[in-house]
Amino acid sequence: MTRFFSHHERHRTAAILLASAILATLPFAGDTARGEETVRQVLPGAPVAATPQQLTREKAPDQSEIERFCSNIADAARDRRYVLQAEELKQLQAGIDERMKALDAKKAEYETWLKRREVFLARA
Repeated sequence: MTRFFSHHERHRTAAILLASAILATLPFAGDTARGEETVRQVLPGAPVAATPQQLTREKAPDQSEIERFCSNIADAARDRRYVLQAEELKQLQAGIDERMKALDAKKAEYETWLKRREVFLARA
């Protein structure tokens, strides 16, 4: 059975997936922060390289931060959705207006033919 998610559930899921992806990459980025040293080859006569800065691991965003993020962008997302819907409605209205004009033209043409038929029948 297909389940449709609400707007809030979609943003919450996206934020959780983003946080998970960031957390998954942190162990690879922070190897030097754990005290592991990398071996560097130095050419004779080259200046001594400065020691690399220690990387600090940022804490993972907790659920309240994710909810705050989702609630902060909810209004902008809703506004954008309304703008897109308004544009679509304008396009649909323009299409309806064109069809109405075509129908009015056909109606006028049929009325003309009907009058000509009535005149012909009156003469006969």
